[in-house]
Amino acid sequence: MPWAPQPRLCPLPEIIEEAHTANRPRLSDTPLDNAPAKRHVKAAGASASVGDVLGDMGIPASSKPVRKVPVSLAAPKARQGVTPLHLHVWRTESNLLILDEHKPGSALPTETLLFNILLACRSQQKPLGAAERMRCPLNDQLAQIYSHADLREELQAWLAEALAQQPETELWLMGGELARCFIPPDNNPLEVRFTWPQLSLSAHSPAVKALIAPSLTDMLEQPALKRPMWKALNGL
Repeated sequence: MPWAPQPRLCPLPEIIEEAHTANRPRLSDTPLDNAPAKRHVKAAGASASVGDVLGDMGIPASSKPVRKVPVSLAAPKARQGVTPLHLHVWRTESNLLILDEHKPGSALPTETLLFNILLACRSQQKPLGAAERMRCPLNDQLAQIYSHADLREELQAWLAEALAQQPETELWLMGGELARCFIPPDNNPLEVRFTWPQLSLSAHSPAVKALIAPSLTDMLEQPALKRPMWKALNGL
């Protein structure tokens, strides 16, 4: 523009560094040996024992929880189950109660053998009626969860009730596995075979005398067992 003033340069302000900035040591001037020590901090994901954690919290070692029983021992153990007992039961007119351990599917003449024994040793004249059939436990589902103690308890309870209804009864227990349910657990059925031990069925019933004998099936398969059976029944 014709009347505009002539342009001129404006003076710039001088840059003055602050004292603390000027005096700050450079990284290259600081020896590595004189650098401050770094604090080691555990990562959040690092593993720590329960004792370390409790110690960091100020809990003394004497009050730290200790598992006394391993988890594997404290967990309930699965039961092994039992083999069901199949029994034939006879009740004679002479107050004789006979429990015989029977093999399912066997076609051996066990009733004929029993009648001959009763005829020779107990003067039995009338033919025997059909045997009552028992199975303990009642089904396979129960057999899978039963223990031998459960089997003993159930059979002893049944027999105690049967003898309470017919007190003056002679009792025969025929079969090794059947005998194990009534004799003391530390006794061997073979050692008490052909004897008359006193059996305790419950705390509320008196001891009962019973003959421990082989099963009828065993005597048919092993004829040599018949003679000691005859001796036991005749008090020899």
